Amino acid sequence: MSDLATIRRAYRYVVAYERRVLDTITQIDESVREGGFERVKPHGWSPLYRAFPSKSWSADSWAWDNVPNYICRYSWERGEQNTVGAIRVLVDHVADSAFEAKILGRVGLPELDPLTELGEPEKSRSLLRCLVVETVAPLPAATWKLYWHQIFAAEFSVPALEVLQPPTAIAHRESAGLRLTVSTVDLESFEDGATITERLLAPLRDVVARRA
Repeated sequence: MSDLATIRRAYRYVVAYERRVLDTITQIDESVREGGFERVKPHGWSPLYRAFPSKSWSADSWAWDNVPNYICRYSWERGEQNTVGAIRVLVDHVADSAFEAKILGRVGLPELDPLTELGEPEKSRSLLRCLVVETVAPLPAATWKLYWHQIFAAEFSVPALEVLQPPTAIAHRESAGLRLTVSTVDLESFEDGATITERLLAPLRDVVARRA
């Protein structure tokens, strides 16, 4: 690393960016909880596809685990899990859509190299994504134990990435067990945090109003 000032500057930009993301999540949290939803225990959020930073270092730890908000999920629920009428709200922050595209299906394999395996940064996106998951009929126990991206792939019979990164800003899917609405905001297109929050909450408000 020939220019560590560039690294220091990058960290400062990342922290400023993370602050804006967390402020937006706070606004969403307040609105969702006003609608009778509770944060999913134990933490209410978790890294997607990876793990929280380990308290003890090990040789096989991924460097990605030390930046957990790089791609993460915030979760709320209303109603008893996996029962008719239960609703789960998932809000994902995806700093780099290329990472999600690469990581799906390769959990546990060698660490992704950030400089050689993700392609050109200009060709990927930074996203905030709201998934409203409504239970139409209880899922089989074996399915319910899966991760959400695995449940979506099984229920909708399409690759998980197609569900999570649809070509349209708002997408709907339905199976015998689930009804799903995905609302995605490309952060490149939005500067106003209030607009982002409103855009993400819109499909949730529609669901609550329709099925309250």
